[in-house]
Amino acid sequence: LHPRVRRQRQMCIRDRVSALHEKAGKPVVNYAMRYADVNADCSYVEAVRWAASEGLLGKEGESFLPDNFVNREELAVALWRYAGSPTPEDYTILNKMADVEEISISARLAVAWACEKGVLPAIDEGIFAPQQPASEEILDAALQKLS
Repeated sequence: LHPRVRRQRQMCIRDRVSALHEKAGKPVVNYAMRYADVNADCSYVEAVRWAASEGLLGKEGESFLPDNFVNREELAVALWRYAGSPTPEDYTILNKMADVEEISISARLAVAWACEKGVLPAIDEGIFAPQQPASEEILDAALQKLS
């Protein structure tokens, strides 16, 4: 755990999806899900259905894994997709990150955008800490910045 990452309640996938669903106004969609681990009567089923229909999850297969924790990189990708996958104006912002090699290639556009817009900034000068756990507090702050 990076020293600047405070111990906060870690966010799991269902928390992330529920928060984004709420931010979007809790839309109800007609979308057939294939996730065997999301029961039709669970409290977050509509959030998962909506997020899957919008392509926000980036998950394929039969498992949603609602209790898995979300890291900072995954949160950046979800927020970026929620915002419409905008192209960052300054992709070179990643060159300032000492841990750029720890950021998955598939997540680099999202992380560049999140850092550039201040939605999910580096935790320390030049450190993004992509694999560090994301917290509900971080998500709340990011959603405020997207408002």
